[in-house]
Amino acid sequence: MNGHIIELNLNDRGLEGSLPPEIGRLQYIQKLSMTGNNLSWTLPSELGSLLDLSELDLKSNNFFGTIPSEIGELKSLTKLSMSSNKLTGTVSSQLGNLQQLSLLYLWSINLSGTIPSEMGELTSLTELQMNTNQLTGTLPSHLGNLQQLSLLYLWSNNLTGTIPSEMGELTSLTVLSMSTNQLTGTVPSHLSNLQQLSGLYLWSNNLTGTIPSEIGELTSLTELEMNTNQLTGTAPSQLGNLQELSVLSIRDCSDDIAYSATDQ
Repeated sequence: MNGHIIELNLNDRGLEGSLPPEIGRLQYIQKLSMTGNNLSWTLPSELGSLLDLSELDLKSNNFFGTIPSEIGELKSLTKLSMSSNKLTGTVSSQLGNLQQLSLLYLWSINLSGTIPSEMGELTSLTELQMNTNQLTGTLPSHLGNLQQLSLLYLWSNNLTGTIPSEMGELTSLTVLSMSTNQLTGTVPSHLSNLQQLSGLYLWSNNLTGTIPSEIGELTSLTELEMNTNQLTGTAPSQLGNLQELSVLSIRDCSDDIAYSATDQ
């Protein structure tokens, strides 16, 4: 035994106050979890000194200020969770340095600005959740590089522009949720490449055009929600191929849309 702390779990302990800069002295720590407390103040830049850290979970506290760019120095990280805090600022491009990152949770922390193209360098990601923020701008085509991604949650932001065709390259996706944004353009037929998809959520955007018949090729779908858009045309008969479907919501679109027998 060398006496070095390699794991520290202080979840749900009612902790208050700040995270002290002395945390940076735990140079051998690999897992740090302090979720569900009342910790506040800003995150110390000294977190960037914990170079052996593989998991950092600080969700459900009251931290404010920005995410320190020094977090981008933690190149051993596989999990980073700072969700449900009072953080602000933008998504740092420095996060693109975290090549080992598998799980990234930054939901409900008032992030603004655009999604940096460097996010496309996180090719080990399996789950990316940045929903319920104030993100703006377009979806970077570089997200199509995330070939291992199974969950992508970007709902409840202010994203604009079209859904890039590169999203059809995320063939490991099981859930794609981009509802409650300001996305425009058509639903790309390339989404039919996502054969593992069980949930597709695009409701409450400004999507136009018709529902592509290729959606009927997503035979693993259990939930399909595209209501509250500006879609027109006829619901394609190919939706009848979705034998696993339990939720289908395509109403509340343009008055011009028509519904076939597949809309039940």
